Amino acid sequence: MAADFLRTWFPGIRRAAPAGAADLGDLLGVEDLTLQVKGAHAMTLSKWVLQAEVQSVRARTRFYAVIHRRWGKAPGQWYVTMPLVVFANLYTQTLEGSHLAEGA
Repeated sequence: MAADFLRTWFPGIRRAAPAGAADLGDLLGVEDLTLQVKGAHAMTLSKWVLQAEVQSVRARTRFYAVIHRRWGKAPGQWYVTMPLVVFANLYTQTLEGSHLAEGA
């Protein structure tokens, strides 16, 4: 469901096959981003974020996040969690890209 929702912005996004110790994340095809998707009722954010970080190192991406389902809500209303430093770097890159586009 998350991949279907995100495909509007990331046409190449796809669900990854389970890979065990070689896991690169749950959703692939978004440049420089590792995404882990969770649908558990009990959230264990620290564990999930650490898992996404390990997968990010393995996948050699700079950014990573956990998408967690909100039961009874459409995917656009689900939450995304990442460490503050990852958010700051991602947002800074976004701002730099928008300034470059303005000057082009």
